[in-house]
Amino acid sequence: MTERRLPIPACAALCGNAMNEVCIEECSPKRDCSSFELRPDLNLPTMPSYPETRNLTWKERFVIEEAYLKKTIDFIQGRNGVKDEHFPVFSQRTVPHPERYSVSTEDRKTEGH
Repeated sequence: MTERRLPIPACAALCGNAMNEVCIEECSPKRDCSSFELRPDLNLPTMPSYPETRNLTWKERFVIEEAYLKKTIDFIQGRNGVKDEHFPVFSQRTVPHPERYSVSTEDRKTEGH
């Protein structure tokens, strides 16, 4: 029989698999966050306060830090949970950046350099 264990509150608040069968029977007993899936309905203002991570395994700590980092970056970039495919693709520059600011060696010879 598989060991059953409740997930830590910090993971349960962020994971879409929290309290389901895979969480209770596989992920929580190992404490490896192997089935962690960030809940898509979360955004930075509604996330719980950053938890104390002192007594967590390095995998639990890493997954929690990654989740908060992802949501923070999305928030700063104005993408609160919106997938990237909804954003416009920027057109390429008409003149590539290096060509605008570089001076060719022939131009330098004519300038007296």
